[in-house]
Amino acid sequence: MTLPAGVREATRVGGGDINEAFHVVLADGAEAFVKTRADAAPGEYAAEAAGLAWLAQPGAVRTPRVLEADERYLALEWIAPSPSGGLDAAGAVWVADPIGARVVRLLPGGELTHCVDFSGEVPVACVLGGPDRRTLYICVATEYRREAVLRQPLGRIDAVAVEVSGSGRP
Repeated sequence: MTLPAGVREATRVGGGDINEAFHVVLADGAEAFVKTRADAAPGEYAAEAAGLAWLAQPGAVRTPRVLEADERYLALEWIAPSPSGGLDAAGAVWVADPIGARVVRLLPGGELTHCVDFSGEVPVACVLGGPDRRTLYICVATEYRREAVLRQPLGRIDAVAVEVSGSGRP
């Protein structure tokens, strides 16, 4: 595990996918999300930082600001979880289900209300965004297995209109 210099506190959190992920407090008191992995490929975190900058350009999807991209870690602006407890204004959450090849909307308690199928493809993440937060952006990959993704990293961002707007910060 490698963290940026000057980290005062580090707490393990979820959200790092194949990486270890931490909520850290830096020397100046600023908070950050840091992902790190011993076997990260050279340039991997720089490529992710460039991708985040590209996604942020149109201003439709809130992306965290890159604080530092190192060969051993990626440090991003810390975005606190939404206090509403749900991704949309009705308290429901949209979830990418890569194994099931779908994105679903679940009400509190688990009732499934909507399903977007991706037969033969892999939805890996989703977020509500757009000017009125009624666009569901879905990151779709052509493959799920790590080895295949490293050989041929292909994917896209789909946009799906939804009825209920997002709440909190994406």
